[in-house]
Amino acid sequence: MYLPSVEAVKITIDLLRKFKDVDSFEEALMIFFYLIVIELNEDTKDEIVDILLSVNDQKALTTVKIFKKKDMVTRLYEWGCQIWDVEYVANLLKNIINDNKVFQKPLKTRIPVVIKASRVPDTTYILPLEMEKLKEKKMKNREGAMSLYEEAQKKAYRCSITEKSEKYKELIKKIEEEEKKETCQKKIQHKKVIFKNVTPPKKTAAVILREGARLLKIENEEIKRLEDLERGGYNSDLIVEMEEDIREEEYRKYMEDIERKHLEGLLSFEEAVLAKQKCIKKKKEQAEIVKREKDVWMKEIDEWKQEELIRLKYVVEKEKEAEKGVKDAVEHVKEEKHKLAMETAQESKLLYEKWMKEKEEDLQKKIQLIKEIKALQAFGLIRRKEIILTDAPNTGLLTEMSMAELKERLFILRVELKDELERKKALIKYKKECRKEIVQSYMELIESHKLITKEQKASILSSSSTSSSSLSSSSKKENDTKKEKLFFKSDYLDELRKKLNEKRNERKILDQKNL
Repeated sequence: MYLPSVEAVKITIDLLRKFKDVDSFEEALMIFFYLIVIELNEDTKDEIVDILLSVNDQKALTTVKIFKKKDMVTRLYEWGCQIWDVEYVANLLKNIINDNKVFQKPLKTRIPVVIKASRVPDTTYILPLEMEKLKEKKMKNREGAMSLYEEAQKKAYRCSITEKSEKYKELIKKIEEEEKKETCQKKIQHKKVIFKNVTPPKKTAAVILREGARLLKIENEEIKRLEDLERGGYNSDLIVEMEEDIREEEYRKYMEDIERKHLEGLLSFEEAVLAKQKCIKKKKEQAEIVKREKDVWMKEIDEWKQEELIRLKYVVEKEKEAEKGVKDAVEHVKEEKHKLAMETAQESKLLYEKWMKEKEEDLQKKIQLIKEIKALQAFGLIRRKEIILTDAPNTGLLTEMSMAELKERLFILRVELKDELERKKALIKYKKECRKEIVQSYMELIESHKLITKEQKASILSSSSTSSSSLSSSSKKENDTKKEKLFFKSDYLDELRKKLNEKRNERKILDQKNL
C-alpha cells in the first residue's frame, strides 16, 4: 500500500527516534536521499529538516554539501527512480513471486570419526628425581664451600688481603677531584685584573687643600645634578658610569672567586701531601719498632738455639756412650759364642772323619767284590763311542756344521755385538756433548742481550730525568711569573695564602728530614 508523503515522513521520524543506534553512514544516507528525492514538498519541508538535525549534525552537513554540487540533482533523480519507483520495483518483484521453486533439503553429511588419542603419560611432564637430588647436593656443597670460604677470610692474615683500604681509596678520590679542579681552572682564561698596593700620599697642607677643593667641586656638581633632577632632567653620563662601575665590581668579584677556588685547591693539595708524608713517617716509625722487636726476638731465638744445641750435644754424647757399651757387650757375647761353636765344630769334625774312614773301608771291600763278580760275568769289553768335534752329522741338511764351527761362529757374533754397542754409546755421548754446547751458546747470548737492554734502559732513564727536571724548572718559572702578575686583595684570600705558605714550609721541612 502506497502512503501519502506527509504520513511517510512522520513514520520515518518515529522510526529514527526509536532506533537511534543507526551508526552506519550508508543507511542514514539512503534515508536522507529517499526523503529528499521523493518525499520533499512544501508540506514536508520542516519535518525533513527535523529528521536531519535529530540524527547527526555531521551527517546532515555532508548531505547538504553533496546536494550543493552541480549535476547532483539530475543524478539523484535517476538513481532514486531506479530504486524507489513503484512500477520499477513491481516489475522486479513479479519474477520472484511467479517462480515458485521448491527448496531442496540439504543432504545429511556424515560426521567423520575421530580416533581417540591415547593419554599422554605423566612421566613426560615430570622431571626425573635424580636431577633434583643432584641439584640439592650441589646447593649443599656450594653452601658448605661458601661458609668455609667466609671462615677462611675471617681468620686470614693481613698479608693475604690484596684489596686496598678505604682510607687509601678516599685519598685517591680527593687527589683526582683536585686534579680535575686544577684542569678546569687552567682551561678558563679571563682578563687579568691587577690590583696594586696604592701607597697613600703624605698629608701636607697643599695636599689637604687640593683634596678639599676636589671634594667641594664634587659637592657642587652633585647639587647641580639634584636640581636638574628636580626640574625633570637626568644625567645619562652618570648612569653609564654607574653601569661601568657595577660591571667592574662584578668582574672583580668573579676573579676574586676564581682566585679563592684556586688557593683552596692548592691548600687541599698541600694538606694531602702533608697527610701522605705524615702517614709515611708513621709507617716508617712502626716499621722501625717492628724491626727492633724482631731483632730482640731473633737474639732470644739465637740464645735458645745455642742452649738447645748444647743440651742436644750432651744427650747425643750420652747416647753414643750407651751405644758403645751395648756394642762391646754384643761383641763379647759373640766371641764367647764363636769359641763354643769352634769347639763343637772341631769335635763334630773328628767324629765325622772317623765315621767316614769306617764307611770308605766298607765301600772299598764291596767294590772289590763287585769287580770280581763282573769280571766273572762279562765275556767282552763294552765299547764306548767317542765324540769328534770336527765331524759333522750326516743328516743331509744344508745347514749342517760341526761343533767347533758353531763355537767359532758364536764367538764372532758376540764380538760384533760388543763392537756395535760401543759404537752406539760413543754416538750417544757425542750427541749429548753437542746439545750441551748449543745450550751454553744460547745462554751466553741471552745474558749478553739482558746486559745490553739494562744499559739502554739506564741511559733512557737518565736522559728522561734530566729532560723532566729541565721542563719542571721552566714550568715552575712560568707559573711564578704568572702568579706575580695576578694578585687579588681580600681578607679571606690573604688567610688562604698564609695557610698555603705554612703548609708548604711544613712539607719542605719534612722533605729535608726524610733526606
